Amino acid sequence: MLQIGIQTKNIIDDTCPEAGFHMLKRVGFQCVDFSLDNYLVTKDLYPLDGRDFFAKSKEELKEYFTPHKMAAKEAGIRVHQMHIPSPIFVPGRKKEVNEYLSE
Repeated sequence: MLQIGIQTKNIIDDTCPEAGFHMLKRVGFQCVDFSLDNYLVTKDLYPLDGRDFFAKSKEELKEYFTPHKMAAKEAGIRVHQMHIPSPIFVPGRKKEVNEYLSE
C-alpha cells in the first residue's frame, strides 16, 4: 500500500514531539523518515571529529527517543525508516576522515 511520508528534520522538536507528529497527521502524512540529521551533522559524523551523541549506550538512546516513538504512535504516524548521513567521501575533510570512510 502506498503511503505519503516526509522526513522529520525541522518538523519534530525534541521538547514536544507530539505537536509535530499531530501536525503531520493533520496535513495528511501517514508515515515518516525519522531524520537523525538533527543529532548528527554529516561533517561531525566520524569519530575523528569527536561528536559523541551516538556514543551513548543503546539504553540511553532508547530512553531519549521513546517520547518520539510514543508521539508518533499516538498521532497515528508510522516511522517507516530512519535517515542518517553516510557519505563515503567528504570534500575538504582531513585525509584521515576520508580514509576512515572508505574502509
